This record gives sequence, C-alpha cells and structure tokens, in this order.
Amino acid sequence: MGRTTPVTHWRASIAALTRLLSPPGSGTSHRSPQRHNRQQHLPAAASSSRSASTMPHASAPSASVPSFPATNGSGTLTDILKVDPTSISFTPAPASHHHWQYDSPILEIRCAETRRNLERAAAILREGSPVAFPTETVYGLGADATNDEGVKRIFKAKNRPVDNPLIVHVASLRQLRELLNRSRGTEENGDRRRGVSDQNGLSLPIEIPEVYAPLISGFWPGPLTILLNLPATTPLSKHVTAEQTTFAVRIPNHPIALALAHMTDLPIAAPSANASGKPSPTSAAHVYTDLKGRIPLILDGGEADVGVESTVVSGLCNPPRILRPGGKCIAGTGKVTTAATDTITMTPECGRGNSTTEVIPLVPGMKYRHYSPKATVILYEPGTTPPGSTELGKSVGWRGKVGIIRTRTWSGDIAGQVALELAIRRNGQGVQNGRGGVEGGIGVEEIFLGTSGAEISRGLFAALRELDARGVGTIHVEGIEEEEEGLAVMNRLRKAANVVVQRRG
Repeated sequence: MGRTTPVTHWRASIAALTRLLSPPGSGTSHRSPQRHNRQQHLPAAASSSRSASTMPHASAPSASVPSFPATNGSGTLTDILKVDPTSISFTPAPASHHHWQYDSPILEIRCAETRRNLERAAAILREGSPVAFPTETVYGLGADATNDEGVKRIFKAKNRPVDNPLIVHVASLRQLRELLNRSRGTEENGDRRRGVSDQNGLSLPIEIPEVYAPLISGFWPGPLTILLNLPATTPLSKHVTAEQTTFAVRIPNHPIALALAHMTDLPIAAPSANASGKPSPTSAAHVYTDLKGRIPLILDGGEADVGVESTVVSGLCNPPRILRPGGKCIAGTGKVTTAATDTITMTPECGRGNSTTEVIPLVPGMKYRHYSPKATVILYEPGTTPPGSTELGKSVGWRGKVGIIRTRTWSGDIAGQVALELAIRRNGQGVQNGRGGVEGGIGVEEIFLGTSGAEISRGLFAALRELDARGVGTIHVEGIEEEEEGLAVMNRLRKAANVVVQRRG
C-alpha cells in the first residue's frame, strides 16, 4: 500500500499566491491579527440522522474543558484561562511608517482579563516553563527558545523525540533581527540590513537570503516557516535545533501568539501542543486531553482557523524547496516563482508518507509518524469507491464501532446505507464474520468535513480526535486531490494512515 507517485510541481506567481491568502474582496495579503474572530466566519455545523455529524471546522471533544486546575498526580497543575483574541491588535510603530507593517508593531490589549491572563502566561515563559496557546494553524506548546530547561520541558511534556527540531516564533522582523544580532554579539554595531526589498518597505537582515523577501512580504504574519543558517554563536538552545546547523522561524498570524512573543520579547519555540504522534490540537480542549497535569497553563483563545501546521520552505538550497506543505500558505498546483531566477519545488521527502529512520529531520514533520489517533486509519485515495458493509465490518472484526470521515464525493448517510444492507443480509443468509459466525451488525460513526479545502483542513484533526472519543476501532477517510490545501491534508493523512487504498487503474 501507499504507492509513491511524483507530486506535481507548482508554478504560480507571488501575486497569485497573495490572492489565495487574501480575504475575499481584499486587495492585500497582509491580514492583520486583530481581524481574527474565530467564531463569526465559520459555517454552522449541521447534523444528519443516526450517528452521522457534520464538522466543517474543528470542534471540541465531547467532554468540555473543566474550569478548574487539573493534575495527573505528579504535582503539576494545569490551569485553563480564557483570552479574547479580538481584544488584541497591532499597529505599525510611528517611527517605522516607512517600513513593513510588522517590522516594529505596537501592541494594544483592550480587555483587562485578557491582559492579566497574557501577563501570567508571559511570566511563566520567562520562568522557563511551557505554556500552550493558540496560533492560526494549531495550538502550540511554547517555551523560551533561549532557555535550555524550558525547551527540554516541551520535549518531556510531549514525549517528543529529541532529534525532532522545533520552530521558533517571533512577533516582528525587529525581533528576528535582534535575535540574529545577538547571535553575532554585535548589538552595539546596530542592524546590518539590505536596502528596502519591495514596495511594502520590507528590509531584511543580511543573514536572511533574498529569495525569502517576496514570501515574507506576502505571507508574514502567517502559516509560513523559513529555514535559516544558525550563526556560529547563538542564544538559541541547542535543543531547539536538535544540534543541527539550521533553525526554522516564522511570524504567526494570531494575536495571542504574537502578543506572547511581544510581551516577553523572547523568541518562542513551539511545536503543536499534543502528545507526540497524536493528531494536532485545534482547540484548548484537545490540549487538555493530551497534556493535563504535564504543563502549568493553557490559554483558551477559541478554535484554530487553518487547522494544519505551517508550510516550511528552505531557501538555503538551489532551487529552494518546500520541506513540509502546510495550511493556506503557498497553495497551488505548480512551482512557486519567488524571483526571476528562483523557483520553489516540493522536496521528495515531504510530500507523501513517512520518511525512513535514516533521515535527519531539518524541520518537524519530516521523519516520524504523526497525527495518529488511537484507532486504525484507512485512507482512500481520491476517486476510490467508499467502503461497504463488508469492508467496514471486517475492519473492526465485526464487533464494536467503525468511523467514516467524508469529504467531497462519498454520498451522505453511509451509516444508514450500511444499517439497511446489514438488515437485508441478516434476514437472508446472515452476515458471516471472520470466525464463521453471524453478527448482528456494527455501529457506524460518520463525520462530514465539508467540500472546500479550507473546511477539510480546518476540521481534519478534530474529526480524528472526535471519532477516537466515540470509541471507534477503525476510521475510514475519504482523501482529496493533492492540490492547494489538499497537499497538506493528504500529507498529514498519509502519515496517520495504517493502510492506503489506491484507486484502480
């Protein structure tokens, strides 16, 4: 199973990519974090009969997040505090009006409770402990990227392999410049910058390859991570880079993540806030399920908007490569032209399935099996026939419950169709199980994610977690075409899948 076929290379202009990321009717790619209202623009869920449900976006598990601290018996209490992302905004600093919008922005927090809770989280980060918080992609588990003990606590809480590097999150280009300046130990000499790179006033440190300029200008803040060379001397913890010679960094497009980096003035190392190998969390409830009693604080800022992790690009090679496909960023079906002579291509290791144990992961998602629920996952490539009662029954040994995740083409109410088919067969010759007996049927739990790439990516991880919570033994997932958001969706599903069903012919 799991035939590897070449991923179609991408070709689209930066202008086209900018349009993909811009809100409908907008003429700009700069999406200000203060616009993030996680609830108002999401379509309402509609339920169908029997056990089927519609999940066009991430939802919390059936059990709600408790309002009191939790401990796992080890003595660590986990608090959950509400933070309102709509009360947080960033504006360009007056002294930087000729610079890029997020060169040196000014933070404003209009809600007193939100400010108090962010200040508490910032204090915990400064003390060297991790905090879970929302980003636009998924919830992250962050710690001071310059603090060895803080970073090690991330790995311990997640039970994460130590050779799996972390992504650094900063609040502004100024913060990244200062990190690189501190790496050189030349703060007194001031910034070393190129000239302005584009019409938006972007001015990059010389340590950042020029190939990144249109991507940073077009997609920061946002779900884009770039790979940089690690200077000879650096304040970053060696555990962030897994002792490699490169590090990954991004400016997130979520007001809470930006506020934490801004308030602490720290680079924040943050992988997804889940137990290692499990589906990434898109709500505070998901984080609580995995990490209660392991971390001191979870900031609840609502559901993540994108639903899958960031795109990771390396401009340190020629041609530049996408090391991990991600959410909304750099969506397309060809190559991405970043300059007249530079083209970004998909690296073979990242597009499909799992890499071998010999691979040294430059960034997260390149080596280990990820995103896996407790249940067995069977992935159906686009165009394959949906499973019938026999396939569903055999996949759980004709006992218990089986899960189905529908997207674009499988017909609705598979649960009802299966129930009818089993009833007809029982009234006839019976349903034979693997031991030669006759079973009365199986329970079918069905979730419909929607048909758009945004809906599917937003709800994917939540659906896997929800079906686990419903107690299914196997999950059958309808795959989608590997284009735009589908590249990231299928990348995650291939890493989660135990079996891949391929289209015949």
